[in-house]
Amino acid sequence: MIKKFKIQNIILNVNTDNFLKNNLNIKSFPRNYDVEINNNHKKLINLINKKDSIIIIDKNIFNKYFSKNIIKNKKIIKIVAKEKYKDLNTINKILNFFVKNNVSKSNKIYGIGGGIIQDLAGYSSLIYKRGLHWEYIPTTFLGMTDSCVGGKVGINFGQAKNLVGLFSAPRKVLINTKYLKTLSKKDLLSGLGEALRLHLTGGVYFLEKFKENIDGAIQFKRKNLMNIIKNSLLIKRAVVENDEYEFDIRKSMNFGHSYGHAIEILCKHALPHGTAVTIGMCVETILCSKKFKINKKIYKNILKLALKLITKNDYNIIRGINLKNLNTIMMKDKKTLNGVIKLTVPREIGYIKFYNQKLNSQNINDLIEANRIFLKAFDEKKYSN
Repeated sequence: MIKKFKIQNIILNVNTDNFLKNNLNIKSFPRNYDVEINNNHKKLINLINKKDSIIIIDKNIFNKYFSKNIIKNKKIIKIVAKEKYKDLNTINKILNFFVKNNVSKSNKIYGIGGGIIQDLAGYSSLIYKRGLHWEYIPTTFLGMTDSCVGGKVGINFGQAKNLVGLFSAPRKVLINTKYLKTLSKKDLLSGLGEALRLHLTGGVYFLEKFKENIDGAIQFKRKNLMNIIKNSLLIKRAVVENDEYEFDIRKSMNFGHSYGHAIEILCKHALPHGTAVTIGMCVETILCSKKFKINKKIYKNILKLALKLITKNDYNIIRGINLKNLNTIMMKDKKTLNGVIKLTVPREIGYIKFYNQKLNSQNINDLIEANRIFLKAFDEKKYSN
């Protein structure tokens, strides 16, 4: 079944039957790659224990799912997967690890963890010896639904998120949903936020599918989680295959990220990335509904779903953020050009438009006001379609 959605003036098609066999091929340059859903944990252990395998793994995941008795491969580096360590210092540690272990182009690098591990593994693999074979095994819902497709990797630098970045698509993505069993509720909700963004982009059909699955997904029901993963990746693939290197319509994937990245930094990463993006989607849509006459039903529809993913603790963090440096942070955003940031917001469900916002005092005050309206909506918990 073919479904269509629109970004700017480009109409994209999604074949909803493409994921029936738990395998999705992504067209990419310089080579295509597969996303495979396979819940066989032994398969991954066998990959790890091969002589040519080099492992970059989230330390927490290693402790939960692997042990010294299982892992015979000594060429493994365990990373504390926190935003504050997603920097050039950690990249240097990985590069030194490569040198120490005589890593060459005959080796295969396996990044096992969430988005932070993806960034570190993909970045280091691309710059070492002008590129190594690397594969990604996401263990978070955000990694499985969104970041595993598209090849973006980035390192935090100079109080800016992902300021130092590359495109480094893996040779393969292997998804094992069993790793979600030990995922925290906070991290699940974070991933669902990015999934909501993709379903809003994909149009009415996909948004209805999200509504059908969201409540079960929040309760960690595997069928609902799997449905959201597959639909998210179908939408992401359609965008990435049309504009892999973000010259144009892939910028639509930044919906919620402009304000989201700013508050992530201002709260010192107390909010998970996907949760900050969820808040960013709400605030940016409220802002654009006032400035660009977007139908209020759009942001009310988004709010109704988004607030399922925002906890009371998230709310308290948002309320406690000092926004006086908001303009300074947004000026450092990699999406800002000559003092203008491009917001990407649904004109309607399944139709993303770009809106330029000059980062002056008036527009920053308008963003802060939109944030206040969002907080008020959380307080009231009253929405209409």
